[in-house]
Amino acid sequence: MKKNAQITVLLLLLLVAAVGILLRQAPITGWLPAPYDNIRHSLNHLAFLGWAWGAISLGLVEVLTGGRWNRPLAVLFGINMALSLVLTFLTLLYGYGKTAIALLGVHTAISILFFILLGFQIRRHEGISGVPERRAWRWASTLFVISALGPLMIPVVRDLGFYSPYFREWAVNFYLHFHYDGWLVLIWLSLWFGLRAQYGLAIPKRRVGWMAVLLTAGALFSLGLPYQPQYPALQKWNLLGGLLRVIAASLLVVDWRRSGARQMRQLLPPGAGWALATGMLLFFVRELLQWLAAWPFLDRWLSPAIPELQIVYLQLLFLGVITPFLLIFFYAQNWLKTTQYTRWGWRIYWIGFIVTNWYLVSAGWRLPKQLWPVPPMGMFIGSIAIFTGLLMQIPGLQLRTQRMREMKVPAELSDV
Repeated sequence: MKKNAQITVLLLLLLVAAVGILLRQAPITGWLPAPYDNIRHSLNHLAFLGWAWGAISLGLVEVLTGGRWNRPLAVLFGINMALSLVLTFLTLLYGYGKTAIALLGVHTAISILFFILLGFQIRRHEGISGVPERRAWRWASTLFVISALGPLMIPVVRDLGFYSPYFREWAVNFYLHFHYDGWLVLIWLSLWFGLRAQYGLAIPKRRVGWMAVLLTAGALFSLGLPYQPQYPALQKWNLLGGLLRVIAASLLVVDWRRSGARQMRQLLPPGAGWALATGMLLFFVRELLQWLAAWPFLDRWLSPAIPELQIVYLQLLFLGVITPFLLIFFYAQNWLKTTQYTRWGWRIYWIGFIVTNWYLVSAGWRLPKQLWPVPPMGMFIGSIAIFTGLLMQIPGLQLRTQRMREMKVPAELSDV
């Protein structure tokens, strides 16, 4: 069944929110169609390998090449979208088996090939994109390749006889850190610079370089590991890396405030400007909290080793920064248009975001249940609010093929 690429990624986003509702109802009803961990892993695949990867790829081609797709890029895009769905259902039914791990490796390899071909396409149309977005994209691609080394090291070390559960945990953490805190953040930065350029709000090249270097160095120095007193050297590297990322996030927020924040809020659809500003602030808050968590006296309150807080850090990035920005990017490209539901959609979305994360923080801090403003039912209602807020953006989807022709997207991409 043929579908437009934009419709596909937006439907995947709604499916992600729907699976989130399924997880949040479990404490109330006690029912789940599959083991909890299987659903959680499936949700991660659907969110990051499906919605986020697909929307980011559409955005990168638009920003870096002016929307000039070629057949190989379109084919690779379609394969990875199909793989994300296959991976979702495999992990849902069977968990993280050898087949799922192998397909994850295939998805990673295709992604690397996609970025290589995109690099050639950028060279062919070099005058279209600016230096800032290209520079951030190069740093992001480098961190994506580094992240792939984590899963690849597992079979190698196993064959050498040095494999242990601790090494597997370290390799998985290595992949997640460089993928989310490295590649995903710098790709967001690349699209952000491209969006600014569309509105005539350029950013100095030197400042771009500092932001990219600080974020990359922070990812390299800080592996995102919780505080471990038995490894004092690792503790120092974590503190240094976290500080570099806090400085980069500060530069980003300050630059946003000084150069065109008000103008862009006026140009974007109702609610989108404030969503963009909120995402910037949440990014700074996330980096600050992760740095503070590396200090021993704050570890018990902010450590990512606390399961509930680990989810909070992930949701701050995915639901607080990346997803709102990608929707705003869709609006800026006229792939979505403003409707009477847009402003209320954003309001409901942020209410759900606040409710769900406050519940997770309260649970992580083990506050007395009498002090919880939000019981488990509130967590369930919050996830429904997130889904509803996202659903209210969809009526603005542009279905006209004229816009696709203006983007110069070939038919094979439109039929993915």
